[in-house]
Amino acid sequence: MPYCSRCGVEVYEDAEECPLCQSPIQKFSSDPVSGRTFPEDEMASPHPPRMNKKERLHLASVLTGFGMLIPVLITLSVDLTINRILTWSYYPTIILAGCLLIVLTALYSTRKPGQLIWLVFLIICGTMLSLQTFTGASMAALTLGYPIVLSAAVSSHLVVLCSSRAKRKGSNVAAYILVGLALFCVLTDLLLSYSLNGRMMPGWSLIVVAATLPISLILIYLHYRKNKESKFKKYFHF
Repeated sequence: MPYCSRCGVEVYEDAEECPLCQSPIQKFSSDPVSGRTFPEDEMASPHPPRMNKKERLHLASVLTGFGMLIPVLITLSVDLTINRILTWSYYPTIILAGCLLIVLTALYSTRKPGQLIWLVFLIICGTMLSLQTFTGASMAALTLGYPIVLSAAVSSHLVVLCSSRAKRKGSNVAAYILVGLALFCVLTDLLLSYSLNGRMMPGWSLIVVAATLPISLILIYLHYRKNKESKFKKYFHF
């Protein structure tokens, strides 16, 4: 039976107006087939199958490779057009190749973050060695770069080690990250001061330690406090 389009009251089929609101009843030239509420979509195609993990990794690696290849080709063509030989284009080419290896290593390597850190460390060292070999980069700058990269790897590995061994993860992970950042800054500061002045004297890294250490202690306290069931909203009114 038809309905009133204004108030929704069911009316007789031959009714000209709604008995409740006196609105005219809209007439249709043909009514739908009885018993068929919605039209069937015979032409609807099934959803395409989703890619599995291996296919997603392959697609990501191909897109990343082509994404790195485009700036490399542009750089090489510009260098050859201007200088007729390869000169400065070695630098971006080698660096982009190192970035590609890092991305592929992150995609295909094991899920253990500790192993990934040291694989990335080896790739960065190989990239710096390639820069020194093909471009004649300054030996002093690269020699200083190796220990800085090593200190970054050591600090990152300590953060991952402490975080993975924590039985209950929360704000303590953020505290470990801040401590690792402070440790990296201290090691970098000491190495730079030794390279420039011949002695290890911390300078700007003390400011980083002063800023990160109190925050780390607060996060550790909030995580390992005695009343473990209380939540942050008790302190911060979330």
